[in-house]
Amino acid sequence: MFRHQMTKAGLSVAFALGIALAGSAAATASPHPVSNAGGGSSSMAAPSGHSSRAANPGNGTSTNWSGEVFTDASFTSVTSSWTVPKLSCPSSGFQSSYFWVGLGGWNGNRSLEQLGTAQWCNNGAPHYGLFAEFWSNPPIAGDGGEYPGYPVKPGDTVTATVSKLSNGKYRIYETSSRGWTYSQDGNAPGNDPGNLTAEVIAEAPGDEGTPLANFGTGYFNNIVYYADQDATSNLYDIKYNNVLKDSSSYNNTANTYGIKVGWLHS
Repeated sequence: MFRHQMTKAGLSVAFALGIALAGSAAATASPHPVSNAGGGSSSMAAPSGHSSRAANPGNGTSTNWSGEVFTDASFTSVTSSWTVPKLSCPSSGFQSSYFWVGLGGWNGNRSLEQLGTAQWCNNGAPHYGLFAEFWSNPPIAGDGGEYPGYPVKPGDTVTATVSKLSNGKYRIYETSSRGWTYSQDGNAPGNDPGNLTAEVIAEAPGDEGTPLANFGTGYFNNIVYYADQDATSNLYDIKYNNVLKDSSSYNNTANTYGIKVGWLHS
């Protein structure tokens, strides 16, 4: 049973820090478009003999992460696109739901580099912003901030990528249909490798049990990772105090591979 990603105190969002492992340079990695067993085709085919997703893997649960987690490989890149959801907010209180891609941070590994969008409700008002972090450094963007140079609104399409560079640093890179591009290179403190897992996640960030903002249904499209070999894939749903807060499933079309995550409960 995987150990779920640990949370931080306060309103702090997801988690990232990155320590490079030697011997996993990007030049040796192969592209792996993600697909269900038997599902569709892709113009960028995975190496023969590997299946990017197990047939009928079933969903695990986490107290704060939902979406897709890739394991059993050394990863050099993960990317996905999504449309920023429109939140439905209650009249009072705080709720949040962050969408992101990342490398590391799963199964007890404290190194995580991540990038995406932040969505939160504060006393009835919806808010949206850029999210970027090399945990356990303070967030570069997120934690309740909206950034004029990187506006985020419902209906925007963003594409986020986290990559391990040949110099051992990590690059977080995001583009928006609004025309902006965000890019940052760095490493986070710590001694854990930052590329033993890859993730595409909808999260209830902050303290454990923070209410999950109602995002309706989120679609992560065009999921691709680069790794030294084909990886194991599993889906996860958020479950806290025996309450299932959302549900993840595969959502393949003819030429793209993705997942959808549906909100169920705050």
